[in-house]
Amino acid sequence: MFSSCVLFVIFEKIFQPSVVDNSIQPMTFEMPYKPDFAGNGLQVETMEGTVPPPGWSIINNDSNFTFWQYIYNPIGGPSFPGVRAIRINYFSYAENIGTKDYLKTKVYNNVNPADSIKFDWAYAQRPGFEDRLAVKVSIDGGNTFPYTIFDKQGAVLGTAPAQSTGFVPTSTQWGTFAGRFGALVGVEPVGSFTPTRYELMQNYPNPYNPSTTIKYQVAENSFVTLKVYDLLGKEIATLVNSNLKPGLYELQFNASGLTSGIYFYKISAGNYTDTKKMILIK
Repeated sequence: MFSSCVLFVIFEKIFQPSVVDNSIQPMTFEMPYKPDFAGNGLQVETMEGTVPPPGWSIINNDSNFTFWQYIYNPIGGPSFPGVRAIRINYFSYAENIGTKDYLKTKVYNNVNPADSIKFDWAYAQRPGFEDRLAVKVSIDGGNTFPYTIFDKQGAVLGTAPAQSTGFVPTSTQWGTFAGRFGALVGVEPVGSFTPTRYELMQNYPNPYNPSTTIKYQVAENSFVTLKVYDLLGKEIATLVNSNLKPGLYELQFNASGLTSGIYFYKISAGNYTDTKKMILIK
């Protein structure tokens, strides 16, 4: 069982040409978003009340367009009840390339590997524009977000045909993401192999930029922690903090928020400990 889970939704303006917005709607392009997290009973946030919901937060560094509640027409993805969603006005978001806005959920406690994360999203790309949506997960109460479970941009992000007018999704113009929590953060065994010894393997690729794969073996039921440290010994991220059964495990570590340098990752399981070095080059 994990102590907690927090989701971090990131919108990034990748590319936008110089245009003038002459549309009569105050908000023309939106990414309606309805997140859900199930753990120890279903917990759903349908965005029908105040936005951000209690315990959630919006980080809008440029104080311009950001996540807000769409209220003009009833809209909703296929997975959840309700007629409201969160949106971002992509077209009128005329800030510098690389500008990011963040939507941070509340902390969900007593999370199990068998629990699931599920959300609906909708997006129509405007020709010549490039936008990105990413969702990251924390298992240490929101201090670090080492797991990227969703990351799409441009046409790949689209759930409807590209268009040059205001986009409000129909019931069939939504995408749905769903996954088991344990699989998303690397705490479910890979295959049916049962190891006879503990082992922490060298990450690959190494050097890497920005993601790398870490594999480890658990020989018996154990409480396992796997943490990343910088060269000075400062803890950077908690990758595993859970009771695990015997098996071979694999996870992805994303270091997009870190600077180039040497880092270490350390596993502790029962009386077993081991540390490996990895190199981030950007």
